[in-house]
Amino acid sequence: MHPNARRLLAGLGIAATVVAGASLPASAAPAVEVKASVDSVTLTPGPAGRRADLVLRPTAEVELSGYVIKIDTSGLAGVASLKLSDFRTECVAAGTVITCTRTQPEKVYASGMSWELGTYTADPGAKVGATGQVTTTITSPGVTGKPATSTVTIAQGVNLTASPNIELDGVKPGETTSAAYGVTNSGETTANGVVLLLMGDRAFQPAKRYSNCAYSPQYTTIAACTFPNALAPGRTYALAQPYAYKLPADLEAPRLVAAEVQWLTPADWAAQQSNYGYGGLTSGSGDKLELVEKPNSTKAAPQSDTDPNDNWTSFMVKLGGNNTVDLAGVGASGTGKVGDVVRVKVGARNNGPATREFNRSGDSIFRFKVVVPAGSTAVEVPKSCSYKDADGGWVYGGKPGAKEYSCYAVSDILKAGEQELQQFGFRIDQVKDDAKGSVQSFTSVYEQSDRVDANPANDKADIVLNPTTAALPVTGTAAIGIAAGGATLVGLGAVGFVLARRRRIRFAAN
Repeated sequence: MHPNARRLLAGLGIAATVVAGASLPASAAPAVEVKASVDSVTLTPGPAGRRADLVLRPTAEVELSGYVIKIDTSGLAGVASLKLSDFRTECVAAGTVITCTRTQPEKVYASGMSWELGTYTADPGAKVGATGQVTTTITSPGVTGKPATSTVTIAQGVNLTASPNIELDGVKPGETTSAAYGVTNSGETTANGVVLLLMGDRAFQPAKRYSNCAYSPQYTTIAACTFPNALAPGRTYALAQPYAYKLPADLEAPRLVAAEVQWLTPADWAAQQSNYGYGGLTSGSGDKLELVEKPNSTKAAPQSDTDPNDNWTSFMVKLGGNNTVDLAGVGASGTGKVGDVVRVKVGARNNGPATREFNRSGDSIFRFKVVVPAGSTAVEVPKSCSYKDADGGWVYGGKPGAKEYSCYAVSDILKAGEQELQQFGFRIDQVKDDAKGSVQSFTSVYEQSDRVDANPANDKADIVLNPTTAALPVTGTAAIGIAAGGATLVGLGAVGFVLARRRRIRFAAN
């Protein structure tokens, strides 16, 4: 795939637990299996190479204390070579084995992670149809490494060029919209069949499910449509009818949402699906979606290179209407004596009516500020929180000891009635009745944002230690609990987070 370079826990209530002087020991984490693999790719004969990424896929979120990856390329003999990128200094090639060693702790989310490894290039004399294999293994303390085999295929080169980008304005949540996608064979060789891969923000749910398209039950905006057409050189083709999307009624508006499509050869699609899986795909049962040649299609000037960068069309929709989100701060209270660590969960609740979710700027769905209660010290802080030091610089990663923190939400979607809470541990240094701090929600991690909060009056809530009145009330129906050491993330989220932060979607879902 074109390269460009995380989560619902039910249960609601104010959680405030007390431990005298120290944290509770963490329970042992279950064994996690981690699979490491290098991309499967198709290559054309000649010197033009293709980027190879290394992908880690754990069976559950895991923090690796370090790891060693061995990549055996002996199976590529006579077919292709794999050259390390110059900046990949943690990797060493010795003969046909590449060894990559990382010694620092590294968190890998259940959705996976990837990094650029190097470049595949076809060997001189490699023939179309030739294949080779790469075997990858990983070892890391406390986890089980699963070996993986990737395939490199030498294929005939074609150049597919996607139709221009599309922009629409004024479509409202709950409505149906559509896009007329097309493709031109810009090369000199007939393309024997094509695949249209569709993906996008949650807004872009398929309105129909065609029999020649396969849909992801996990990532519901993803579909892949297969067309057997022979695409002649210089000719342009388009869907016989625009591809229709049904926009969910709970979308926040106004704002910008985006979808993308990519045109692939069947061989490129097979390699890409092998790499990323897309959550498994199931064929639709409706009519067949047709790809037809456009009338008066004329021969274009031939292009000698195959360029995957021009295989994409973006579909940008500016949502109209007024369907906003009311983010309310959620405070907490707890009691303790000097030396106790009082743990409380604070954050924000979405009072609706719209759903708050990631956007294309890479923004978090919200931010919140925590002021530490008087007479206490923050000794357990979520890793999503940072503070400014005496010189005005930001200190990241949930470091203890500050009086005020700025934290970002780690979930990717917050429906009406849901809330995200993150856990702090406050050590009581001096017992004071009604010792107050606060939590305040903001619509964005950025100081300026086009996101709107429908009711700023409820953004701020109290954090109270040793209250003399009744405990703080809590409303809502679901919460996302985030522990001080990191996130407990269940359900939706991983793919959306990647979508928000990368121009192209990078999946590691198998």
